[in-house]
Amino acid sequence: MSKGNNEYFKRHRAGVLIAALLITAGCMTVRFELAPSGTIPASMPERPITKSPYYGKLVANYGKGEVYERTQIMYLLNETRNSPHKFNRNGITYSAGTTADHLFKKYRQRYDRILTAQSFIDDIASISTQSGKPYLALPGDGLAYETGPMLQHELDRLNRFMDEKFGKTVHPIRQRVNEAGKV
Repeated sequence: MSKGNNEYFKRHRAGVLIAALLITAGCMTVRFELAPSGTIPASMPERPITKSPYYGKLVANYGKGEVYERTQIMYLLNETRNSPHKFNRNGITYSAGTTADHLFKKYRQRYDRILTAQSFIDDIASISTQSGKPYLALPGDGLAYETGPMLQHELDRLNRFMDEKFGKTVHPIRQRVNEAGKV
């Protein structure tokens, strides 16, 4: 290593080490413009629901109240994990896998209070409890999209698919929880 490179490293060692740690941890800071609230990316992939590893459990648990709702939550976590997007939480960008791990950890901490997929979206996957800022998805088009509407879109798509498959539109646990005022 030349003397010039060595001096540069000595002067900037802290910055180089922090950058290396952030890259190793799978996170980095990215600049973006916030998309209008409630919008989802035009490039948002819609993978076939039947290809999800949770499809069989969704079918087996359809109409079984809380068990079905919790299966839907696991489906949403799996969709997050397999997303091609990066995610931003409190100003730091994370991989889809790291984001799904974080959301799962929050879900486990509040398991007894999160009774529906809707409450998962509203109370766990949309807003940081640390800062109160919305979680953002970064699809690479220069815009940042709030994760709440994206997950809501996916949940609505799943519900339409399952309702068409079974010819039903009543979700007893959501109705019961809504009537109790917990959602």
